[in-house]
Amino acid sequence: SQDIKLGRQFLVLLANGGVFMTQFFAIKRMIEMNYPGLSTGGTAWFTDLTLADPYYILPLLSATTMALVTRVGIEMGQSSDSMPPVMRLGMMYGLPVIIFAVSSQFGSGLCVYWCASNAVSLTYSVIFRMDGVRKILSIPPIIKHNTTPKNPWKELMGNYSANKQIPPSLSDLKSRDAEKFKKAGRGKPSL
Repeated sequence: SQDIKLGRQFLVLLANGGVFMTQFFAIKRMIEMNYPGLSTGGTAWFTDLTLADPYYILPLLSATTMALVTRVGIEMGQSSDSMPPVMRLGMMYGLPVIIFAVSSQFGSGLCVYWCASNAVSLTYSVIFRMDGVRKILSIPPIIKHNTTPKNPWKELMGNYSANKQIPPSLSDLKSRDAEKFKKAGRGKPSL
């Protein structure tokens, strides 16, 4: 009824990723080539945008803003309950750690770009949560369900425990027996 198609969403993601990657590689190349003004265009503790942040403040800001964008994105997009717990943990906690590790190796100019890009994404998410903006743009209101958020760690451990207690199926037992039979037939005879 809302004319939402998966193909359109995929195209938007591809276009967004293409723009991000183009800008990322352009800024990275400018840093490598020591583009005029980048070595003196910084501020505060990062005056040289071609060097990595020696205090790791910009990589930490990049990782923190990415964590916020991911959390808001999960809340605004499909329900995080529909994601497997491992994926949810990876997106909410693993991705920011990777972003921190990677961005700490790049020039400060890339960290500034990531922080600015994430700040714009957070601003968009705040704006699109406003009822007045949603009404003007004919976006349906957000439906809030009365569910308590699940702890992904507890859910992961609960799934692990539940899967350990499930008895094997008949086909599993047959395949295990066949494998044991093959091993027994190939083994050395005992005297």
